[in-house]
Amino acid sequence: MNTEFFVKQIAMNKDKESYLKDKITTAYIPYEDKVASCENIIKNTSFIKDEASGETFYKRNSPACTLFFNLTLIDKYYDIDIDFNNTLVDYNRLQEKGYIDLLLKNIPEGEYIEWQNILNMVAGDFMENERSLVSFLETRFGAMNKSLASIAEVIKQIPTEENQGE
Repeated sequence: MNTEFFVKQIAMNKDKESYLKDKITTAYIPYEDKVASCENIIKNTSFIKDEASGETFYKRNSPACTLFFNLTLIDKYYDIDIDFNNTLVDYNRLQEKGYIDLLLKNIPEGEYIEWQNILNMVAGDFMENERSLVSFLETRFGAMNKSLASIAEVIKQIPTEENQGE
């Protein structure tokens, strides 16, 4: 069901907690699915695209990260289809009535904690692997070493006094 239908349905129920517990479709998401989802969240909330130049730039968007994290959990655990092309509409529709907190509260606590830990690890890995000075230098020196190796091969081809007699 979409969020609009969900909001109408839950509004008709006096016992919202019981209604929500009935809408949970799984108590466990496989670890690899959590990692893939968290990688997608970090990737999609860490870059912006300059429409004029088409270039992509790093710019971390923590509010968007939190929004996508919450909606991903709701989408994964409940019979609620989140429209990830229209996230603000779905988020605001649920949050306006206070349903985000209710929905997240009914996800098994261990699952929620594991999701948070994975998101933090993926964000930390991203910063270390993509944004740290060490990573930057390794990338640049790696490219420079390849270039130097190519230049060295070309230089070997240039005739010198030592190799002209060969």
